[in-house]
Amino acid sequence: MPQGRYPENACPVQPHCAARGARLDRAAADYGEAIRLAPTDARGWRNRGMIRLYRGDNKGGLADYDKALQYDPSDVFSWNNRGQARLRLGDRQGAIADFRKALELRPGLPSAHDALQKLGVLTREP
Repeated sequence: MPQGRYPENACPVQPHCAARGARLDRAAADYGEAIRLAPTDARGWRNRGMIRLYRGDNKGGLADYDKALQYDPSDVFSWNNRGQARLRLGDRQGAIADFRKALELRPGLPSAHDALQKLGVLTREP
């Protein structure tokens, strides 16, 4: 399966719709199915990681972001979100490294920049 393509029967929009409606269990199941059908597509791993973080499953989210980055190491959102997961798990240094990588890939990314400021790594801009 080429990177960036879901199989016909794994609609990448359906999980987002489920998540917006606070049906996180359904969204997680839908992403699980997308992962089953396209296991090397980083988007499924990244998006299920996001749902896991929403549900408070920080270890599961971290594992999903690790997989996403295995398949797409240039995915800025997986770096940023893995930083959030690491921070929640008490891995401050790992979080800082991930937020820095996200900023390296996308300079000025507000969420990574703000996280590093809150961690005292960046100073506020004048």
